[in-house]
Amino acid sequence: MCARPCPRRILSFRLPAGLSGVTVSGWPTAAGPAIECTGRDGPGECAIQAWRKSNLELPSESLPLRRANPLRLAWIAIGTTACTLVQSCLVMVARGDGAKVRRRVDSIARTWSKQLLDLVEASVEVHGDFAASVEPGKPVIVMCNHSSLYDIPISFLSIPGSLRMLTKKELFQIPLFSGAMRRGEFVSIDRKDREQAIKDLELARLKMEDGIILWVAPEGTRSHDGKLGAFKGGAIRLAIQTGATIVPIAIKNSHEIQSGKHVAAVLGQQVQVEIGSPIDATDYSIRERGKLSAAVRNSMLAMLGQTTGDSTGNREGEVAG
Repeated sequence: MCARPCPRRILSFRLPAGLSGVTVSGWPTAAGPAIECTGRDGPGECAIQAWRKSNLELPSESLPLRRANPLRLAWIAIGTTACTLVQSCLVMVARGDGAKVRRRVDSIARTWSKQLLDLVEASVEVHGDFAASVEPGKPVIVMCNHSSLYDIPISFLSIPGSLRMLTKKELFQIPLFSGAMRRGEFVSIDRKDREQAIKDLELARLKMEDGIILWVAPEGTRSHDGKLGAFKGGAIRLAIQTGATIVPIAIKNSHEIQSGKHVAAVLGQQVQVEIGSPIDATDYSIRERGKLSAAVRNSMLAMLGQTTGDSTGNREGEVAG
């Protein structure tokens, strides 16, 4: 048995060989809790149902690490673009009331995420129980380190519920993709215009009050080496003003797949996602925002196994995006 909550493991679009549609049980506890279910819709269906209903994922199988050659890089680029276009179109044509469209977007986002991770043969291991960290009806902000483009799909697969990102406004200028993001209730933020950024954060507050789990990179940009950077102040202010629960999350090794603006990609990388203890922003006043920022940052540093000397400081007066 695990001394701490057993890890959940994800391997996109890979089912164990010989999986029966009648019974799936007894996967080793070393890989996480066993899944037991019954299905009648063909091989693998019960395992898929188990994931959909309980957010328990299939055990991962480590693949040998190797660098993608130019042909594979081209395939990854084409596949990523194609998947993004197709899933964006599906978001745009989603019909129904607000709740139905939101659930549909949740499903599309996770399908897109699995497709992208499958292209680079990445697996994800999740430690911790996010659902146990949040209080129903209370605003929730996920604060996560950001060192790779793959942090977004990794987060979608690791965190249950209606997760949406607070993103830079430049992403909302991409044709079709921007429309899908607006339709999907993502929130843009103008990091260069402080007045507009304040309006953007107000919209984010309204989304959270309506049940959206807001994902924020408090560093405001991607780290190129996996080290946690200095925090900007906007997300911390938002958490205090909305009385949100902050759930610190640390993603480890995603920068090994792809980091910064590098084109190179490593195939078969296993990524660890650590879900930290929740921090109640109502315990802090605006004047104590520095203490709250330090508490969140120290939690993330501990999960990453880094020290405060790796990169320190908070950038007050700036807004996280």
